[in-house]
Amino acid sequence: MTRLLSVVAIAVATMLVAPCVWAQILYPANATIAWYKPLDDSAICVCPKGDFSQLDVTLIDQFGSPMADYPVTVTFSNSLVKSNSDGSQVFSGTTNAAGYVRIQITAGVDNTGPLAIQSDVTVRGGVYIVMIYYDLYVLSPDYNASYTVDSADGSVFASHWHINDPIGMADCVSNFSRADPCINSLDGSAFAAHWQH
Repeated sequence: MTRLLSVVAIAVATMLVAPCVWAQILYPANATIAWYKPLDDSAICVCPKGDFSQLDVTLIDQFGSPMADYPVTVTFSNSLVKSNSDGSQVFSGTTNAAGYVRIQITAGVDNTGPLAIQSDVTVRGGVYIVMIYYDLYVLSPDYNASYTVDSADGSVFASHWHINDPIGMADCVSNFSRADPCINSLDGSAFAAHWQH
């Protein structure tokens, strides 16, 4: 009888402990976070269609396994970045079976320049912070955050044509190419590629 009770006790203890032992826990050090199509190391560009700079996120647990069906949020600290769905600064997605998700930044930036805004960008997996980008320049061809790149935005871009970057650095609100401080045809081509987005 004592032996039977011992076996039952061990079985119950195993059932109670096992979920804790095997539960997936996000391990931020193993996460992979990378911008897709950034402008450069210090700048990104967002547009209402979400097809400019996007964020690739892969989440891994404490055992080195992918975390599937896990929520990921990307939050901008600057309120001038405005989501085309609700005007917020939060963008989200859910990881696939490989623990991967590409977060589309479907947004405009309410800034006609001449200087580009800067924003911290915080990436969370669930409640865990896995990355913070500090003081990124955030540009957008949707200068007035109307969620369409239209003639009003074209007028803003035209007003910057052939000016040199205001402080001699590549941080002008219209410097989409980041190739040089002058707003020129390279920047115009990037702007035109997002017309009516």
